Amino acid sequence: GPTVGSAGAGVGAQGAGGGGGLGQAVRFFDGDHETPELIWDVVCRHELRATLLELEKGLKGRRTKAERAQAAGGFNGCPWAMPSSFSIKYTPIKGELCVGGIFVRLFVKEPTYPLRDPKGFLEACLNRLQSECDALIGLTSEDPEAVARAVRAAEAEAKTEAAAGGLQVGGSGGQAMVVRGEDVMTQVTHAVVCLLRNRPSFCDHVATLGFIPKLVKFIRQAGSNKARYNIGVQCVRVIEVVASNNTCVIQLSKQRAVETLMASVTPPHRDTAFTLEAVKKMLEADAAGATPDHSLIAAAMGCGTIAYLVGILEKEKIDHLVDASGAKVHAVTILKLMEADPIHGAACSAKLAEHGPEWSRYKHQKHDMFLSRSGRADYFLSDVDTGPSRLIKNAPEHGGPTPAAAA
Repeated sequence: GPTVGSAGAGVGAQGAGGGGGLGQAVRFFDGDHETPELIWDVVCRHELRATLLELEKGLKGRRTKAERAQAAGGFNGCPWAMPSSFSIKYTPIKGELCVGGIFVRLFVKEPTYPLRDPKGFLEACLNRLQSECDALIGLTSEDPEAVARAVRAAEAEAKTEAAAGGLQVGGSGGQAMVVRGEDVMTQVTHAVVCLLRNRPSFCDHVATLGFIPKLVKFIRQAGSNKARYNIGVQCVRVIEVVASNNTCVIQLSKQRAVETLMASVTPPHRDTAFTLEAVKKMLEADAAGATPDHSLIAAAMGCGTIAYLVGILEKEKIDHLVDASGAKVHAVTILKLMEADPIHGAACSAKLAEHGPEWSRYKHQKHDMFLSRSGRADYFLSDVDTGPSRLIKNAPEHGGPTPAAAA
């Protein structure tokens, strides 16, 4: 059952963990801490002391009654244990999302923090992302029974979180659960992306845990219903960060990932540029030998990617995209990559010849210099320049470039 030590929000264990003995633990207890693993301050200390004082009063009262009743053992003859439901809802922790013992907001703020168990945190976040996607896909289902099950599951999980001092849910009913669920999913995705960017070797662990097929499945499912909660985009964010890892690329090649991602941006939505960046990274890894037969590039050719990308280059009305110019730049990069492929390049060139006039306006430009942001940035996590970048249009075949504002 619970113990007095376990009521201290982990401060005792962390304080004693440095090997400095009891003195260090006391100094740690008396200090203020705000890290991904611990939130502890003067308010927490006051609330712990006040709660323990109430427990002491209750125990003293029972002992006094035992002594007056001349129970065996007298004052000390009163059996007592911490209440099975005992916990302290510390005010500074109220509203914090905690996954795997880590405060997600603080980890995203400080992603290089040396976690004691980073792989355990990654696994906990992926499991939580899976449960959130399952719930939200259920909530957007056309099946009333599936919606009802998802609402009940969300309500139960929200009550559990609230009891533990986590996210509080305003209002009542399924809609409140939806708002909560969307927020949790986004925060957890932030944590996964930050963790994998700072520890790229963990990408292998994502594949080992079997999450690549699940991510592709969620994107596919999100595209088949109302998909109101950005489920697909959050999963694409995880795929984008692992898309250069050979182990993950091999698994992606077995899940029709290219076909799924391209279908998810038809018609183009606001985050199309980011999805195209994920596709680009997958194809770059494939062209570098992730799969022996360059199966992802073959898949791109087989699902109409060439015609789609040429269409992106020629569209004048894609200003609803977060980074319309970036979408065009990624389109050019992907087409050049496919055309240069030693296995499928000739077939790609033949298909591009069908779009000769359109493609000739872009194929000779040095497009990468006109990106409005770093290709490694995740604009869901960072402030980006949303002003128009410049993309060369109607560039002469061998002459100097003529920059023009991208459509």
